[in-house]
Amino acid sequence: MLKQRTKVINWDKLSWSERLFLLLPVFLFFGFQPHIYFGSYFGMNFDLSILQIFLGLFVLVSLPQVWRARKDLARNRAVWLTALFVVIQAVSLFWALNLVRATMTLVVILLLFAVFLSMVSNKKLQKLLPAFLQVLVVAAVGVSVFAWYQIVGDALGLPAWATLLPDVYGSGVFGFARPTALAAEPQFLASLLVAPILLLAHSFIKKEDDSKKTAWILLFLVATLVATVSRGAALGLAIGLVALLVVDRKYVKRCLAAVGIFVLGTFLALCAVGLAAQVNQRVGANFYGSIRGAVSHYTLGKVNLPDQTSSLAPAGSQGTEHGYVEESTTSRLSNSDMALSIWKDDGKNIALGVGLGSTGYAYKQYQGYHTDKAIVNNEYLELLLEGGLLSLLAFLAMLACLVIYLAKSKQLVWIAILMAFAVQWCFFSGYPNAMHVFVLLGVAYLLASAKKRSPRALKST
Repeated sequence: MLKQRTKVINWDKLSWSERLFLLLPVFLFFGFQPHIYFGSYFGMNFDLSILQIFLGLFVLVSLPQVWRARKDLARNRAVWLTALFVVIQAVSLFWALNLVRATMTLVVILLLFAVFLSMVSNKKLQKLLPAFLQVLVVAAVGVSVFAWYQIVGDALGLPAWATLLPDVYGSGVFGFARPTALAAEPQFLASLLVAPILLLAHSFIKKEDDSKKTAWILLFLVATLVATVSRGAALGLAIGLVALLVVDRKYVKRCLAAVGIFVLGTFLALCAVGLAAQVNQRVGANFYGSIRGAVSHYTLGKVNLPDQTSSLAPAGSQGTEHGYVEESTTSRLSNSDMALSIWKDDGKNIALGVGLGSTGYAYKQYQGYHTDKAIVNNEYLELLLEGGLLSLLAFLAMLACLVIYLAKSKQLVWIAILMAFAVQWCFFSGYPNAMHVFVLLGVAYLLASAKKRSPRALKST
């Protein structure tokens, strides 16, 4: 997957679209910080991220190529299915409860669609895919280093401006900071790490690169993801790993070694965040108590380690109990129940939904909810609520088409990655903070298309 089998890339001979494509993995991690904030209106925050600006630039320089490939694009089944989904979202503006948010959401969807067309229309990008994936892993390592800086910096009392860590993810809840790096939330940082981790795990199992080096990098990235305490990403990664083990099942010993790395990464992450809590003098937490709280939160309060004071805690100090944050689960379940209730309210909602970007207004109008900024935090249910069965079925058709292409081209590791993302979609919704998911799925389609056209062209992927 990541083995160096590609020729040295001559940067001077690359077009601007090809250069930006190689830089894209780096900018995927700039989904929130730094950003330009324009205020909060109509139930949404108006801001512009570096990632959005970069994607816009990539589309702009790719327009000539898209135009030249318009006939091929018109015959592409995946393009048609994706276009159908976009059209359904656009048409729903006519009955949207929040027209401003609907319009801005559609702009983001159109941007992502344009990025997809820009990648599919340029067949030369297929030769750059191995380098793209290598840059993705390197960028993931760099961002993970910054994530651990946030954890350590918060423990040492560095101000928020120095760590870029939002107050809500500081050490007040678990006794240690939940890193966000340059993403909006810990769950989005964790989501960004899912694909690199599974790609590395596949490479490690098949001995496609320096096994020791791959193992150390994999261990580091797994530990970083675990430190985010993102249950959706952790569950998605676990499902993706199981799928990957099925794909690589003939490498039994290497599969077991990969599982060992994941287990060890989890253990080391818990020890590291526990140590950060012990060092932190502002929240009254301790080593063992913070680990106990993280485990409890990960397991929805079902697994609780024995309640005792860590031997590392100061004498006579019991610390502060940091454990399962039940509200993070109940609020999601409540939002999901409201979404289903509103969706079933009448036939129009069942078929067509309440309109794109209208979840918050629908909650307020139908359920008397206290804020119009609410989201479902479940992509499937939000699609169902805002676009009805028509929108959800179009979305699932896109994913099914991608799975078929990946299966035919034997890009099975990307099916595992898609499964991981599909699971995590049950825990968040929306587009601006999850643009990396859709971009990487576009890359997956590009990989499948390249493999289909030239079996040897991407042997290293």
